[in-house]
Amino acid sequence: MAINCGAGVPPADSLNTDRVERLHARYLQAGRLHHNSVFCTALLLSCLAAGAVDDPIVLKPTQDVTIYSANAAAQWPGEGARGTMDLQAKSGDAHRILIYFELKKEAKTPCTTAMLHLEADEIWPNKVKPALRIQRLLRPFSESSASWGLAAEGEPWSNLGGDFEPVVSCARRLGREQGKSQHLDIDVTPLVQGWQNKQYPNYGMLLTLEDGSEAYARFFSKESENAPTLNLYYAATAPKNPDSIKVEQLQPLGKKPEFNVEITTTNFDAALNKELKVPFKAKSGLGPYLWKFTDLPAGLIGTADGNLCGTPTKAGAFALTVEATDVEHRSARKKVTVTVGDGAPKVDANPIPVAAKPAPKKRPQDDE
Repeated sequence: MAINCGAGVPPADSLNTDRVERLHARYLQAGRLHHNSVFCTALLLSCLAAGAVDDPIVLKPTQDVTIYSANAAAQWPGEGARGTMDLQAKSGDAHRILIYFELKKEAKTPCTTAMLHLEADEIWPNKVKPALRIQRLLRPFSESSASWGLAAEGEPWSNLGGDFEPVVSCARRLGREQGKSQHLDIDVTPLVQGWQNKQYPNYGMLLTLEDGSEAYARFFSKESENAPTLNLYYAATAPKNPDSIKVEQLQPLGKKPEFNVEITTTNFDAALNKELKVPFKAKSGLGPYLWKFTDLPAGLIGTADGNLCGTPTKAGAFALTVEATDVEHRSARKKVTVTVGDGAPKVDANPIPVAAKPAPKKRPQDDE
């Protein structure tokens, strides 16, 4: 990992030296710093920057919601604003949880340990104590409209139940005891460090129970005072997690979703010398899309965010080429025909003769 030991470093006398030294030792142990970088100030201090700060850094979700296999087509009304979230793996009635934490400011600096903390309203494990799996989401979701079939309004998942990396990111046993008012800590360090190191984009995580389990768990959501937290540890010691599971022990879940970008905008008409703005649309990829237009009619330009705009100055039918590329660098190309009319009334070169109307028949009283 390259270290930038440049600007933005607080004055040395404002630092907690012991904390910096502990942090430095932990980073050396994790292989994240070169041994000849005695302090490697910029990275170490940015970890503490928000002020030789709180350790751990505690984040709350910006989005969280439960999705249900029994209601794939749409979200239960108000589900995204509910104070609790449910987990269940029962066949035909599975419940999964989607959670998104925004990593910003100091939270972007790679941590040494990341723990997901959940407060449970109730847990009812069976005798097996099933695995609680953390899967990395591969596309964004909206808590106000996500369901088993939809990531967001009008945006279906490629796979029912969420688009996620099939290989589990992190896991632990659901719990040692059943009952109410429990809390769970889950070590999610590999997943979070991957986000922080920009190994992959952060779209959030999906929580699910081991398939076939009859267990059930209800956790408090971000709307509750017992909201989930993502705790990022640097020099401080993270809590032990005796129920952690080695991910190698778990089989991949489902199949990796296929994202095939498709441009949905079709042929359209435009008027000569009249201003227009046409937003182009795409689906099945991960937006926002980067757009490229070629072979445009005179007077029109295409923008990188997908708008065709301007004032056409020449009449005719023009086949332009448009390309859309999503954030994962998947792209699609399509020919779209723009027909620019001059606004003059059309004259038919071979008109069909109109038959003469027959004279109205006279009534007998008309001759009187």
